[in-house]
Amino acid sequence: MSPFQLQSEFYNQPVRLTEEQRENPVNVLDEFFADYSLSEVRDILNTNFEVCLTSDLHPFDVGEGRANLIYFQQKIELLLEAAFLIAKQQPLDIKPL
Repeated sequence: MSPFQLQSEFYNQPVRLTEEQRENPVNVLDEFFADYSLSEVRDILNTNFEVCLTSDLHPFDVGEGRANLIYFQQKIELLLEAAFLIAKQQPLDIKPL
């Protein structure tokens, strides 16, 4: 079983964000989309998912596992598009560290 399931209470909250990032998560979006274009993100996701879908390792060894992955990718793309729009609509207020 994965650590994300074994320690679900811990992993069901932001664990990588700093306190400053938790207070202003829009800055995280701004920084992410400064590093990656939406097109690049789509390409990276597509490449990763293609590798998984062509693998016969669990959980992609059955159709249901592959279908779940495709559904997840579609949801991630929607999430990224929304994050992209939020990042572009918010004024930049990133302070140097």
